[in-house]
Amino acid sequence: MKLELLHQYRSLFKEHLRSLPPYHGLGLKWECQEIFSQVWDLEALDLGSMFERALTHPSSGSLWGGNHQSAKSVMLDFIALNREFVRSMFRDLFSLQKDLSLRIERFHFHCDQLLDQVQQKDRRINHHFHEGYHMPMLYLSLRYPDHFCVYDKIPFCRSLALIGATNPDESTLARFVKIMPIYQSQLLQDVELLEILIRQINLRDRNLLKSLWLAYDFYHFIASQKR
Repeated sequence: MKLELLHQYRSLFKEHLRSLPPYHGLGLKWECQEIFSQVWDLEALDLGSMFERALTHPSSGSLWGGNHQSAKSVMLDFIALNREFVRSMFRDLFSLQKDLSLRIERFHFHCDQLLDQVQQKDRRINHHFHEGYHMPMLYLSLRYPDHFCVYDKIPFCRSLALIGATNPDESTLARFVKIMPIYQSQLLQDVELLEILIRQINLRDRNLLKSLWLAYDFYHFIASQKR
């Protein structure tokens, strides 16, 4: 990784943010983060109601695929079927001391199990929308915003190539989790960039501005650039 290239893209990213009109939609992810942080309580007796409110945004549910025939709606079906099993799934996924890849694999496996059970009651539900990395990493990003952001392999690999990283196509989840804090630390060093971000996002809790959603937008921005 060449820091001079990273800094060049940081400057371009800052100008990109500056060019956006206020509240252009950039803040959606942070706003979802703020709602989640205020609502999420894995010990809530009514787990379904809590989950419904935690994954809610006044104008868009695009992060989880909407409210119908989506990851959110199917997880609510899972909770209705076996609330305590789903509670244990999230406890395991959020156990930071355990291996991340194995936690995600177990989460996938349990979603497959629950889907089989749900289909016995309703054959119209044929997809749980939790395969791959997006939804498990989204849950982790919302729960631990200073540790994780969503992993999209193709744009991440391209961002590595454009900043001169070695073997950019050899991307793993472990490498992604290691690189994102580096991106983030370089972004947070630019005070002007943060001031622009504050003007773009309407948050009550300014600490959430330091979440890795900033690094997420940055690596997607790099990936969108021409060599």
